[in-house]
Amino acid sequence: MKSGDVITRVEGRLIDSTSDLRENLRSKSANGEIALGILRRGSAMIVHVKLPKPASPEGPEIIQRVSL
Repeated sequence: MKSGDVITRVEGRLIDSTSDLRENLRSKSANGEIALGILRRGSAMIVHVKLPKPASPEGPEIIQRVSL
């Protein structure tokens, strides 16, 4: 993930809002790998990322801490 990337899908499911993204990520295993559909500079692509263990199941940091 790079600054400016827009997440459009999680494991093929369309993401319409930040809350939709949170809900989809919460259903995934910590330390698991997922496929994200993103837009980068107008180009659609899929990136595979590893989810960290969240500090809190309710914390928004789960979105910010997704790493390659």
